[in-house]
Amino acid sequence: MSEWGLTTVEITDELSFYEACDILHDARFDLARTVYLPEEKRWTAIFSREYFEGKGAVEEDRKFLIFRHYTFPLVESVLTLHSVCDLKVKDRAGINEFTFNEVAKIKDHYDLLFCENLRIRLRFDDEPRGELKDTRFLERQGGFWTLGKYFRPESEALLQRTP
Repeated sequence: MSEWGLTTVEITDELSFYEACDILHDARFDLARTVYLPEEKRWTAIFSREYFEGKGAVEEDRKFLIFRHYTFPLVESVLTLHSVCDLKVKDRAGINEFTFNEVAKIKDHYDLLFCENLRIRLRFDDEPRGELKDTRFLERQGGFWTLGKYFRPESEALLQRTP
C-alpha cells in the first residue's frame, strides 16, 4: 500500500465541491463524528471510503469458475468545509452510520443526501471552500461478490489477481 498515494482535493468552487462529493459516493459516514463550529463557520466530517486509485489495489479471487470476489483497501477521508453559514441535519433514520449518495444544489444551499434517509443542508457565505483529504489506510478491507466479471476492460489495470 505504501506505493499508493492518498487523495487530496482542494475545494475552491462548486465544481471542485462536486468532484470531492463524487469521490465520496458510497462512502460510509458516522454522523456522531461530525463537528460544526458556527463561530468559525467550519464543518468537518469523517468518511471511510473504498480506495480504487492505486494500481493493483483491487484484488480478484475466483471461486467455482463463475463467482468472483473483489477486495480493496479502505481509507479514512476527512471533508472540511469553510464559510458554512448555516447547517441543518434531517435524520429520519435515527442511526449513526450512513452511506453517502450525492450532493444536490437547491436554490441557495447544498443538500448532502445519504442512502439511509439522512439529509445535511449546507449554506455557504459564497462558494463552497474547503478540502477533502485521505488521512490513512484503514486496517479493514472492503469487498463484494459477483457472478461473472464486474470490471470493464479499461479497469483491468486496477486488478491484482490471486490464484
